[in-house]
Formats: sequence, structure tokens, C-alpha cells
Amino acid sequence: MFVIPLLTIPIACEDMEGFFVDCDECFPDKPDYALVDIRFTINGENPLVVYWLYEGDIDKGELIAVDTAYSSTVQWDLQVDVSYSIVAEYISKGRVINVVDATDLRTKHDRSSCQAECYVVLGDKLDARLRF
Repeated sequence: MFVIPLLTIPIACEDMEGFFVDCDECFPDKPDYALVDIRFTINGENPLVVYWLYEGDIDKGELIAVDTAYSSTVQWDLQVDVSYSIVAEYISKGRVINVVDATDLRTKHDRSSCQAECYVVLGDKLDARLRF
């Protein structure tokens, strides 16, 4: 009787993102820019959300834009191989609450998941939803 040991490797959720490749979202050439989905909480108390988008960290990065979201998802076409941060400002029960998120927008060269070699975009989501 053989016993097969299970190998467990601690992997962060961000690392799992590159494991599964959707070949419909795989590019034959490395993209310079990619669409980033930014999610917001739009509700009766917050029908719009003012946000600040940064290249790099919010405290040391470069401010790219100050904008207002009127829907729960906004897309930005951003340069890959760059880190981005966001601050979204909400009102909750009369208090101002800032939600912060960050991502590293990057590509992964995939050689075996699809019929041909291609590039997958990783880190293409920022979650600035209000949670409590």
C-alpha cells in the first residue's frame, strides 16, 4: 500500500489569480495598457462617490485623477507594470468614511494554458466598496 503525501503550499489569494487562465482574455502581445474595474457602493445614502486615483501609494504616489462615480463599477485604461491606489469617500450615518484599496497591475506570460503563448492581465480590479 502506498501513501501519497499531500503537498500543501501556502498561497495568497493574489497568487492564485495567475493559476487559472481565461483564454478569451489572453493577449498574443504584451499589452501596454489594460482596463481596470473599480467597484463602489452606490446606494440611497451615497448616490455618487468622489474618489482619488493614484499611481503608486496614496501617501507618496502621483495623483492621476479626482473623479466622481455614479455607478457601482467604473473602468480606467491604465498602464501595466505599475501600482495603483484609490481612496473613495462615503457618508455613513453623518460620518465621512474613506475606503482605500491598491493593486499591482501586471501581466503574466502564459506558455501552456491556451493554444498559443499569450499574456494575461493580473491585478485589474480595485475594490473601493463600503463594507461594514
